[in-house]
Amino acid sequence: KVVGNTTSGSYSYSIQKSLAFAYVPVELSEVGQQVEVELLGKNYTAVVIQQPLVLTEPTRNRLQKKGGKDKT
Repeated sequence: KVVGNTTSGSYSYSIQKSLAFAYVPVELSEVGQQVEVELLGKNYTAVVIQQPLVLTEPTRNRLQKKGGKDKT
C-alpha cells in the first residue's frame, strides 16, 4: 500500500549511506519507524531518522549556543 512519496534521494558520502527525503503520514514519521521504499521496481527497507545528519556550521553554532554537544 502506498502511503507517501519521496521528493529526492542521493548517496551521502558523509555517512556512507543512501538517503531519501519523503512525505509520509504523521503516524509513520516517528524516529526509528521502519518503512519500505520502492526504487526502480525494487523494495528497500528504510528508517525514519532525525535531522540534521551532518552538522553544518550554522547548525553547529546554534547547538553550541544552546549548550548542545557537537558530534564532529
